[in-house]
Amino acid sequence: MSETGAVGAVEYAVVQAREILGVWRKEGEVVSMSPRQAQYYLQPYGWGLRAKAVAGKSAPAKTETAKG
Repeated sequence: MSETGAVGAVEYAVVQAREILGVWRKEGEVVSMSPRQAQYYLQPYGWGLRAKAVAGKSAPAKTETAKG
């Protein structure tokens, strides 16, 4: 479970030091929160966070089917 206890949490990178969810966060720190919590820290509503890129999520994996 994430630090915030959010189910379905997503990781975000802090792009500017500021208070996020009641805790002072440093630039470059990674925080986990639900997309609904994060909306107030993301553009166009707020500032300070950026969605963190998730490795391996850019393209779906190809699966091979057995012939025979």
